[in-house]
Amino acid sequence: MTYPDTSCGNALTVRGCSVSSRALGLLGSTAVPDLSFAQEMLSATVFLYPTVEDAEHGKKYGGSGAVIGVPVPGRPDIFYMYVVTNWHVACDGGNSVVRYTDRNGGSHIIESDPSEWVFIPGGPDLAAIPLLAPVSQPRPMTIPATKFVGDKYEVFIGEDVYMAGRFVDYDGHLTNKPALRFGAISMLEADVLQPTGYRGPSVVVDMHSRSGFSGSPVYAYRPMGMTVDGRMANQLISDGKEQPIVSKRTWGTGTQTQIRFLGLQWGQFPESWEVGPHRKPEEASLVESGGSITGFSGMSCVVPASDITRLLNLPALKNVRDNLPQAVLNAIPIPEGEGA
Repeated sequence: MTYPDTSCGNALTVRGCSVSSRALGLLGSTAVPDLSFAQEMLSATVFLYPTVEDAEHGKKYGGSGAVIGVPVPGRPDIFYMYVVTNWHVACDGGNSVVRYTDRNGGSHIIESDPSEWVFIPGGPDLAAIPLLAPVSQPRPMTIPATKFVGDKYEVFIGEDVYMAGRFVDYDGHLTNKPALRFGAISMLEADVLQPTGYRGPSVVVDMHSRSGFSGSPVYAYRPMGMTVDGRMANQLISDGKEQPIVSKRTWGTGTQTQIRFLGLQWGQFPESWEVGPHRKPEEASLVESGGSITGFSGMSCVVPASDITRLLNLPALKNVRDNLPQAVLNAIPIPEGEGA
Protein backbone atom coordinates (compact mmCIF):
# COMPACT_ATOMS: atom_id res chain seq x y z
CA MET A 1 0.00 0.00 0.00
CA THR A 2 1.27 3.49 -0.78
CA TYR A 3 0.43 6.78 0.86
CA PRO A 4 0.22 10.44 -0.17
CA ASP A 5 3.64 12.03 -0.45
CA THR A 6 3.57 14.48 2.45
CA SER A 7 6.42 15.60 4.69
CA CYS A 8 4.91 13.91 7.75
CA GLY A 9 3.25 10.89 6.16
CA ASN A 10 6.33 8.99 5.06
CA ALA A 11 6.79 7.15 8.34
CA LEU A 12 3.42 5.39 8.23
CA THR A 13 2.71 1.71 7.96
CA VAL A 14 -0.46 -0.28 8.39
CA ARG A 15 -1.22 -3.22 10.64
CA GLY A 16 -0.62 -5.72 7.86
CA CYS A 17 2.97 -4.49 7.64
CA SER A 18 3.66 -4.87 11.34
CA VAL A 19 4.37 -8.03 13.26
CA SER A 20 1.30 -7.52 15.42
CA SER A 21 -1.09 -9.28 13.08
CA ARG A 22 0.80 -12.54 12.82
CA ALA A 23 4.14 -12.93 14.54
CA LEU A 24 3.11 -11.27 17.78
CA GLY A 25 -0.31 -12.83 17.92
CA LEU A 26 -1.33 -16.43 18.47
CA LEU A 27 0.78 -18.97 16.68
CA GLY A 28 0.34 -22.58 15.79
CA SER A 29 0.41 -25.13 18.61
CA THR A 30 3.40 -27.43 18.77
CA ALA A 31 5.12 -29.76 21.21
CA VAL A 32 8.17 -27.45 21.43
CA PRO A 33 8.49 -23.64 21.21
CA ASP A 34 7.55 -22.61 17.68
CA LEU A 35 9.89 -19.82 16.65
CA SER A 36 9.26 -20.06 12.92
CA PHE A 37 7.76 -16.57 13.10
CA ALA A 38 11.22 -15.17 13.93
CA GLN A 39 12.09 -15.26 10.22
CA GLU A 40 9.20 -12.92 9.50
CA MET A 41 10.36 -10.49 12.17
CA LEU A 42 13.97 -10.14 11.03
CA SER A 43 13.32 -7.01 8.99
CA ALA A 44 12.24 -5.19 12.17
CA THR A 45 15.97 -5.19 13.04
CA VAL A 46 18.04 -2.49 11.34
CA PHE A 47 21.80 -1.99 11.06
CA LEU A 48 23.51 1.35 11.71
CA TYR A 49 26.67 2.77 10.13
CA PRO A 50 28.73 5.98 10.36
CA THR A 51 28.29 6.94 6.68
CA VAL A 52 26.19 6.10 3.64
CA GLU A 53 29.27 4.68 1.94
CA ASP A 54 29.88 2.36 4.88
CA ALA A 55 26.25 1.19 4.70
CA GLU A 56 26.46 0.63 0.94
CA HIS A 57 29.58 -1.52 1.33
CA GLY A 58 28.55 -3.27 4.55
CA LYS A 59 31.60 -2.21 6.56
CA LYS A 60 32.12 -4.30 9.68
CA TYR A 61 31.40 -1.74 12.35
CA GLY A 62 28.37 0.02 13.77
CA GLY A 63 25.42 -1.34 15.67
CA SER A 64 21.82 -2.52 15.57
CA GLY A 65 18.40 -0.98 16.12
CA ALA A 66 14.70 -1.71 15.86
CA VAL A 67 11.74 -0.32 13.92
CA ILE A 68 8.98 0.52 16.41
CA GLY A 69 5.41 1.27 15.32
CA VAL A 70 3.24 3.50 17.52
CA PRO A 71 -0.51 3.64 16.79
CA VAL A 72 -1.76 6.95 15.40
CA PRO A 73 -4.48 8.59 17.57
CA GLY A 74 -7.91 7.65 16.28
CA ARG A 75 -6.49 5.08 13.84
CA PRO A 76 -5.17 2.05 15.73
CA ASP A 77 -4.69 0.28 12.40
CA ILE A 78 -1.97 2.77 11.38
CA PHE A 79 1.48 2.81 12.98
CA TYR A 80 3.94 5.68 12.89
CA MET A 81 7.42 4.22 12.48
CA TYR A 82 10.52 5.12 14.45
CA VAL A 83 14.02 3.67 14.48
CA VAL A 84 15.23 3.19 18.05
CA THR A 85 18.76 2.26 19.08
CA ASN A 86 21.23 3.02 21.85
CA TRP A 87 22.43 6.57 22.46
CA HIS A 88 25.98 5.26 22.52
CA VAL A 89 25.50 3.79 19.02
CA ALA A 90 23.81 6.63 17.09
CA CYS A 91 24.85 9.76 19.00
CA ASP A 92 28.06 9.11 20.90
CA GLY A 93 29.37 6.59 18.38
CA GLY A 94 28.17 8.48 15.30
CA ASN A 95 26.48 5.43 13.73
CA SER A 96 23.40 7.32 12.55
CA VAL A 97 22.91 5.99 9.01
CA VAL A 98 20.15 3.37 8.94
CA ARG A 99 20.09 0.37 6.63
CA TYR A 100 16.95 -1.72 6.68
CA THR A 101 15.62 -4.68 4.72
CA ASP A 102 12.01 -4.59 3.55
CA ARG A 103 9.64 -7.54 3.70
CA ASN A 104 10.65 -8.56 0.18
CA GLY A 105 14.37 -8.64 0.96
CA GLY A 106 15.28 -5.30 -0.61
CA SER A 107 17.95 -3.19 1.08
CA HIS A 108 17.39 0.54 1.77
CA ILE A 109 19.51 3.27 3.34
CA ILE A 110 18.22 6.28 5.27
CA GLU A 111 20.80 9.00 5.89
CA SER A 112 20.70 10.99 9.11
CA ASP A 113 23.07 12.95 11.32
CA PRO A 114 23.70 12.10 14.99
CA SER A 115 22.33 15.54 15.91
CA GLU A 116 18.92 14.60 14.47
CA TRP A 117 18.34 11.77 16.93
CA VAL A 118 16.17 12.45 19.96
CA PHE A 119 17.22 11.25 23.40
CA ILE A 120 16.73 12.07 27.07
CA PRO A 121 19.90 13.85 28.29
CA GLY A 122 21.35 11.83 31.14
CA GLY A 123 18.56 9.29 30.68
CA PRO A 124 18.46 5.69 29.46
CA ASP A 125 20.85 4.59 26.72
CA LEU A 126 18.31 5.21 23.96
CA ALA A 127 17.90 7.43 20.91
CA ALA A 128 15.16 7.54 18.26
CA ILE A 129 14.31 9.15 14.95
CA PRO A 130 11.23 8.91 12.69
CA LEU A 131 11.76 6.50 9.80
CA LEU A 132 11.18 8.94 6.96
CA ALA A 133 11.46 7.07 3.69
CA PRO A 134 10.17 7.86 0.18
CA VAL A 135 6.53 6.84 -0.22
CA SER A 136 7.37 4.46 -3.06
CA GLN A 137 9.95 2.66 -0.93
CA PRO A 138 8.81 -0.64 0.64
CA ARG A 139 8.62 -0.66 4.43
CA PRO A 140 10.25 -2.99 6.94
CA MET A 141 8.28 -4.97 9.47
CA THR A 142 7.60 -3.07 12.67
CA ILE A 143 7.42 -4.00 16.33
CA PRO A 144 4.10 -2.52 17.52
CA ALA A 145 4.15 -0.61 20.78
CA THR A 146 0.96 -2.48 21.67
CA LYS A 147 3.10 -5.62 22.13
CA PHE A 148 5.62 -4.13 24.57
CA VAL A 149 6.24 -5.71 27.95
CA GLY A 150 4.46 -3.06 29.98
CA ASP A 151 5.99 -3.41 33.45
CA LYS A 152 7.98 -5.71 35.71
CA TYR A 153 4.91 -7.77 36.51
CA GLU A 154 4.53 -8.97 32.91
CA VAL A 155 7.79 -10.94 32.86
CA PHE A 156 9.57 -12.99 35.48
CA ILE A 157 13.02 -14.41 36.11
CA GLY A 158 13.68 -17.51 34.08
CA GLU A 159 11.66 -16.32 31.08
CA ASP A 160 13.01 -17.41 27.70
CA VAL A 161 14.37 -14.54 25.59
CA TYR A 162 16.13 -14.00 22.30
CA MET A 163 17.53 -11.04 20.42
CA ALA A 164 17.92 -10.37 16.71
CA GLY A 165 20.97 -8.28 15.93
CA ARG A 166 24.10 -7.73 13.95
CA PHE A 167 26.81 -10.39 13.99
CA VAL A 168 29.51 -8.30 12.33
CA ASP A 169 31.62 -11.29 11.28
CA TYR A 170 28.76 -12.26 8.98
CA ASP A 171 25.90 -9.79 8.74
CA GLY A 172 24.91 -10.25 5.12
CA HIS A 173 27.46 -7.70 3.83
CA LEU A 174 25.25 -5.85 1.32
CA THR A 175 21.89 -6.76 2.82
CA ASN A 176 20.91 -7.21 6.45
CA LYS A 177 21.00 -10.74 7.85
CA PRO A 178 20.37 -10.48 11.61
CA ALA A 179 21.53 -13.30 13.84
CA LEU A 180 19.50 -14.67 16.76
CA ARG A 181 20.95 -15.30 20.20
CA PHE A 182 19.04 -17.01 22.99
CA GLY A 183 19.00 -16.90 26.78
CA ALA A 184 16.87 -16.29 29.84
CA ILE A 185 16.05 -13.45 32.23
CA SER A 186 18.39 -13.50 35.22
CA MET A 187 17.42 -10.29 37.06
CA LEU A 188 14.73 -7.65 36.84
CA GLU A 189 15.22 -3.98 37.71
CA ALA A 190 19.00 -4.13 38.15
CA ASP A 191 20.31 -0.58 38.67
CA VAL A 192 23.28 -0.68 36.31
CA LEU A 193 25.25 2.39 35.20
CA GLN A 194 24.57 2.99 31.50
CA PRO A 195 26.87 4.80 29.00
CA THR A 196 24.83 7.99 29.37
CA GLY A 197 25.64 8.20 33.08
CA TYR A 198 22.11 7.09 33.93
CA ARG A 199 21.79 4.54 36.71
CA GLY A 200 18.37 3.07 36.18
CA PRO A 201 16.64 -0.28 35.89
CA SER A 202 17.92 -2.75 33.32
CA VAL A 203 16.77 -6.28 32.68
CA VAL A 204 19.77 -8.60 32.97
CA VAL A 205 19.67 -11.63 30.69
CA ASP A 206 21.94 -14.65 30.57
CA MET A 207 22.68 -14.26 26.88
CA HIS A 208 25.97 -13.89 25.07
CA SER A 209 26.56 -10.83 22.93
CA ARG A 210 29.40 -8.99 21.24
CA SER A 211 30.17 -5.79 19.35
CA GLY A 212 27.49 -5.03 16.77
CA PHE A 213 24.59 -6.32 18.88
CA SER A 214 24.18 -3.05 20.80
CA GLY A 215 20.67 -1.78 20.09
CA SER A 216 19.30 -5.19 19.15
CA PRO A 217 15.62 -5.84 19.93
CA VAL A 218 15.15 -8.42 22.69
CA TYR A 219 11.97 -10.50 22.89
CA ALA A 220 10.47 -12.61 25.68
CA TYR A 221 8.67 -15.68 24.37
CA ARG A 222 6.43 -18.23 25.99
CA PRO A 223 5.99 -21.69 24.51
CA MET A 224 2.96 -23.86 24.90
CA GLY A 225 2.35 -25.62 28.18
CA MET A 226 -0.33 -23.57 29.91
CA THR A 227 -4.06 -23.93 29.90
CA VAL A 228 -6.23 -20.94 29.11
CA ASP A 229 -7.17 -20.47 32.77
CA GLY A 230 -3.53 -19.87 33.67
CA ARG A 231 -2.70 -23.22 35.24
CA MET A 232 0.40 -25.03 34.18
CA ALA A 233 -0.05 -28.23 32.23
CA ASN A 234 2.75 -29.62 34.39
CA GLN A 235 1.99 -30.68 37.95
CA LEU A 236 3.84 -30.20 41.21
CA ILE A 237 4.04 -33.27 43.46
CA SER A 238 3.21 -32.29 47.05
CA ASP A 239 2.42 -34.69 49.89
CA GLY A 240 2.19 -37.50 47.38
CA LYS A 241 -0.50 -35.72 45.36
CA GLU A 242 -0.39 -33.81 42.11
CA GLN A 243 -1.08 -30.11 42.61
CA PRO A 244 -1.56 -27.66 39.73
CA ILE A 245 1.01 -24.86 39.52
CA VAL A 246 -0.86 -21.57 39.32
CA SER A 247 0.84 -19.00 37.12
CA LYS A 248 1.18 -15.25 37.76
CA ARG A 249 1.38 -14.56 34.05
CA THR A 250 -0.97 -12.04 32.46
CA TRP A 251 -0.17 -12.98 28.86
CA GLY A 252 0.98 -16.03 26.98
CA THR A 253 -1.49 -18.42 28.57
CA GLY A 254 -2.84 -21.06 26.27
CA THR A 255 -1.33 -23.69 24.04
CA GLN A 256 0.45 -21.48 21.51
CA THR A 257 3.78 -19.66 21.48
CA GLN A 258 3.52 -15.92 22.05
CA ILE A 259 6.12 -13.19 22.36
CA ARG A 260 6.46 -9.66 23.68
CA PHE A 261 9.06 -6.99 23.05
CA LEU A 262 11.27 -6.77 26.14
CA GLY A 263 13.57 -3.88 25.14
CA LEU A 264 16.94 -3.08 23.53
CA GLN A 265 20.25 -4.67 24.44
CA TRP A 266 22.78 -2.01 25.49
CA GLY A 267 25.82 -3.83 26.86
CA GLN A 268 27.39 -6.62 28.87
CA PHE A 269 29.03 -7.10 32.22
CA PRO A 270 32.80 -7.51 31.82
CA GLU A 271 34.65 -10.35 33.48
CA SER A 272 38.35 -10.84 34.25
CA TRP A 273 40.22 -14.12 34.09
CA GLU A 274 43.55 -14.88 35.73
CA VAL A 275 46.16 -16.22 33.36
CA GLY A 276 48.04 -19.31 34.53
CA PRO A 277 51.30 -20.91 33.39
CA HIS A 278 51.77 -21.66 29.74
CA ARG A 279 51.07 -25.22 28.64
CA LYS A 280 54.11 -25.16 26.38
CA PRO A 281 57.08 -23.08 27.55
CA GLU A 282 58.15 -22.44 23.97
CA GLU A 283 54.83 -20.76 23.10
CA ALA A 284 54.90 -16.97 23.14
CA SER A 285 52.15 -15.08 25.00
CA LEU A 286 51.00 -11.49 25.09
CA VAL A 287 50.00 -11.89 28.76
CA GLU A 288 52.45 -12.98 31.45
CA SER A 289 51.50 -15.69 33.91
CA GLY A 290 49.71 -14.23 36.92
CA GLY A 291 48.19 -11.42 34.89
CA SER A 292 44.59 -11.15 33.80
CA ILE A 293 42.54 -10.52 30.71
CA THR A 294 39.10 -8.98 30.45
CA GLY A 295 36.27 -10.28 28.31
CA PHE A 296 32.52 -10.59 28.18
CA SER A 297 30.72 -12.46 30.96
CA GLY A 298 27.70 -13.59 28.98
CA MET A 299 25.40 -11.44 31.12
CA SER A 300 23.78 -8.78 28.92
CA CYS A 301 21.77 -5.72 29.91
CA VAL A 302 18.52 -4.60 28.30
CA VAL A 303 16.88 -1.17 28.40
CA PRO A 304 13.25 -2.05 29.24
CA ALA A 305 10.46 -1.33 26.78
CA SER A 306 8.84 1.07 29.26
CA ASP A 307 11.82 3.42 28.82
CA ILE A 308 11.32 3.29 25.04
CA THR A 309 7.68 4.27 25.52
CA ARG A 310 8.81 7.24 27.61
CA LEU A 311 11.26 8.29 24.89
CA LEU A 312 8.71 8.03 22.07
CA ASN A 313 6.29 10.18 24.06
CA LEU A 314 8.68 13.13 24.16
CA PRO A 315 7.07 16.09 22.33
CA ALA A 316 9.72 16.05 19.59
CA LEU A 317 8.65 12.51 18.62
CA LYS A 318 5.03 12.38 19.74
CA ASN A 319 3.87 15.55 17.99
CA VAL A 320 4.70 14.22 14.52
CA ARG A 321 2.27 11.33 14.87
CA ASP A 322 -0.36 13.28 16.81
CA ASN A 323 -0.58 16.05 14.21
CA LEU A 324 -0.81 14.10 10.97
CA PRO A 325 -2.99 15.90 8.39
CA GLN A 326 -6.47 14.41 8.22
CA ALA A 327 -6.09 14.12 4.45
CA VAL A 328 -3.25 11.66 4.96
CA LEU A 329 -5.30 9.51 7.32
CA ASN A 330 -8.40 9.64 5.12
CA ALA A 331 -6.38 8.34 2.18
CA ILE A 332 -5.62 5.12 4.04
CA PRO A 333 -8.70 2.87 4.09
CA ILE A 334 -9.87 1.43 7.40
CA PRO A 335 -9.52 -2.37 7.46
CA GLU A 336 -12.82 -4.13 6.84
CA GLY A 337 -14.75 -4.90 10.00
CA GLU A 338 -12.88 -2.45 12.24
CA GLY A 339 -15.07 0.64 11.84
CA ALA A 340 -14.02 4.25 12.12
